[in-house]
Amino acid sequence: MSAEHAILLKDGDALEIKDLSTKAGNGVYLKVDNALEIGVGTRFICGEQLFRLDPPVSATESDEADTTFFSSPRTVSAFSVTQLLEGGAEGLVVSSKDGRLRFGREHGDVNFPQDVYLSANHAIIEQKSSETFVLKDLNSRNGVYVRLDRKTALRKGDTLFIGKQLLRVEFS
Repeated sequence: MSAEHAILLKDGDALEIKDLSTKAGNGVYLKVDNALEIGVGTRFICGEQLFRLDPPVSATESDEADTTFFSSPRTVSAFSVTQLLEGGAEGLVVSSKDGRLRFGREHGDVNFPQDVYLSANHAIIEQKSSETFVLKDLNSRNGVYVRLDRKTALRKGDTLFIGKQLLRVEFS
């Protein structure tokens, strides 16, 4: 957590949270109830993995006709997801050719068998339009969290992930 990571604001009966952190990997994450519309650049957490939704690779950007040195060639895709490692480095990059990617411990397109916080079939991203995607929790044990990029109203029962702390919103 940052020294000043987030602020809770009460406006009448409404409670809002604003992210004050500046580090790329830090932030305030809200648990996705069922499904949530997201856009390119959105960061989300499944299990202990942090990901970023990246734009599609177009035919002009692909390496399909070229030889790529020490790398897999970039192929045309509907979108891709990049794993963000501790310290901000990029890890695994997975492209979707059919407009969807499943995440899990065992049954996904993107699997992390050693991550005990991931369910076997944890979450899915589906492309809705060229700029809109749906992130859906597949009834996972621990949930899917999306980074808040603006001041956000909170509801009773919402779950926040801040630093390594899980917090549940309750009103008295």
